[in-house]
Amino acid sequence: MPVAVETGRPAGPVPFNATDRVVNWLTSRCQDGAHMHCCALLRVAGPAPTPEVLRAFVTERAERAPVLAYRADWRRSSWVPASGFVVGDHLRWQALEPEGNPQAAALSVLDGPLPPDRPLWDLTVLHGYDPGEYTLCWRADHRFQDGMSQAAVLEALFGDRRLAAPTRSGARPPGGARRSASSATGLFGVGGRVDLAVPWRRTARWSPNERPLTGRRVLHSVTFDPTALRETVDATGASLNQVCLAALAGALRAWTPRDFAAATATTGAANDDDRPVGHRDTGLAVLLPLNLRPPDRAGALGNQAAVLRVVLPCALADPLQRLRHVTVQTSTSRMRRHRARNRLLAEWVPYRLARLLLARYCDRRYLAMGVTTVPVQPGLAVLGAPVRQVTAVAPLPPGHRVVITLTQYGTSVTASLLADAGIAHASSLLDFWVKAAEDLHRRTGERTP
Repeated sequence: MPVAVETGRPAGPVPFNATDRVVNWLTSRCQDGAHMHCCALLRVAGPAPTPEVLRAFVTERAERAPVLAYRADWRRSSWVPASGFVVGDHLRWQALEPEGNPQAAALSVLDGPLPPDRPLWDLTVLHGYDPGEYTLCWRADHRFQDGMSQAAVLEALFGDRRLAAPTRSGARPPGGARRSASSATGLFGVGGRVDLAVPWRRTARWSPNERPLTGRRVLHSVTFDPTALRETVDATGASLNQVCLAALAGALRAWTPRDFAAATATTGAANDDDRPVGHRDTGLAVLLPLNLRPPDRAGALGNQAAVLRVVLPCALADPLQRLRHVTVQTSTSRMRRHRARNRLLAEWVPYRLARLLLARYCDRRYLAMGVTTVPVQPGLAVLGAPVRQVTAVAPLPPGHRVVITLTQYGTSVTASLLADAGIAHASSLLDFWVKAAEDLHRRTGERTP
């Protein structure tokens, strides 16, 4: 259940943190700012509401998310309350042809500009393609919000979350607290191996990343069988996200088999002492964003995330072995250790060092692509009409060819794939992913007595 907090109108300026400034720098490296837009598609049951009705509804609900009224003051590098803020200025309507493709329409929305002197978000109603359904396309600039912040706003507008007004980050912890945190978040993982999660070598060799960039994007999505996923989780003890990542490793193996045919991966017990776990020869190094926000989402403004390096074990043939390698690298203890360390460092890392680190993380030669997971509170509704499905779409960083986003909404898990148009047969990766999830489910059934 979301944490309930008092809400209110914007209280005052909030300085950019180091990550906000780095994301702003990253955006400047794109061919246009739209490439750093994120979005979420909400499929809603029933006919689309009229503009007047939806405008009144969102205006009332926006009181639960004061962040919506903040804009960027680029000169002062801070977020400030927008004077004359009107919710209706951020609502759009787009009529589609009967049986039209709302996903393709959403991509056109994603490509459009967001006025830099207003709060960097909008909400577009895509309707007309189905008399029994419409789609809300939420869009925000990544400088304004990260994925968890956007999910929190959707939960406030269409669920039961209430967000506090954004405030400046807390003061740096005192020396005693820093020393205590440092000892709890040391540099070593299980087995005494250094675990900084920083990629040191250009080992993420992957043929799709060698394709020339076109500057155009394609968007595909797929929803997994929720029953099979749950049965796999129950049979293995892995988390839902770990099951999906293990299946993704199998899908990548099938999608670009030549990339992993010559890999030399030994097998053995899956633990942090076992060199093949997380070793570059076992598969493809990717980046997993790591949420650093507290449960109340801390006003849901700007960026509070870190990056975790994970090697998807695409070179391994056995689905269960792939799952073991994933669960070690994404164990609760490792995730907790890196969250604690990055929360501590967030107060101390200067901008120049933060920029250097993010440039490394976003270099496809070190980490081939991003794979992010966005959990969304179940039971969202618009004017009483249930939201059937939520599909989040992360931005495609400069130079990258593929980014994948998993959305967990109730019992549903939906994967989106945003790729450069130069990537051949991009949608096939999702087909392979579904099959790999089925293969893993079948293998767990064979193992279970």
